[in-house]
Amino acid sequence: EVLGHNIKDMYFSPAVISQNELVLACRTLADSCFSSSLIEFMEANNSYEDERWNLDFDFSKRDLSFLPHDFLVPFQNPLSDEFITGCAVILMPSDVYEEFVKDGANVVDKSILEDYFLGKLVCQLILYVVSLKLRAFKPINVEGMSLRNIRDKDDKTYLEELRSRPQHGCERAMYGLAVRIEEKLCLQNLRDEALSISEKLGRFPLEIERSPAQAAMNQGSSKKARTN
Repeated sequence: EVLGHNIKDMYFSPAVISQNELVLACRTLADSCFSSSLIEFMEANNSYEDERWNLDFDFSKRDLSFLPHDFLVPFQNPLSDEFITGCAVILMPSDVYEEFVKDGANVVDKSILEDYFLGKLVCQLILYVVSLKLRAFKPINVEGMSLRNIRDKDDKTYLEELRSRPQHGCERAMYGLAVRIEEKLCLQNLRDEALSISEKLGRFPLEIERSPAQAAMNQGSSKKARTN
């Protein structure tokens, strides 16, 4: 429940993920050890026959003009075909991408994620972009009192306090908090769906799947250690 209301009975302001944010998350994914470790895992287990490739191409040059510039992430259906297509187009290998464009660059559906390697990449990309979006929320300030912790339960607690003890001029902060809570729930639902798809594909024993932000930091630390 959210503030006494059943989630299923509520309308949520959708979260929004831009194409630029998707490309940024792709670069973070490419800089991590995820894809190379996934390739090693698949090669060590001969039961995987799906194609695999290195993420060594320029994601920003992929043409996404046939898709919305901003992808809406509603609560009830967070993983739209357009969003899946955007993720897949950015991550697919160059030869497949060229063929895809040649054939007319049509929107694909969730079935494309049944490919083990691409499915795992897309799920991991979603975890990265959700992590980046959640970390981007800034504190809300009401009459000099800043909400410094932006976890959902603190947003909800703060909003409940403002509603129980309304202050002059805090209406905008209350509205901003309510919208932010809804957006975070939509993003978390998107993350949960990506984890569910990844789980169905089969587990891949790498910590990065569950904690992309921490894994990215660990990867950065290991790179620095190797260069020192």
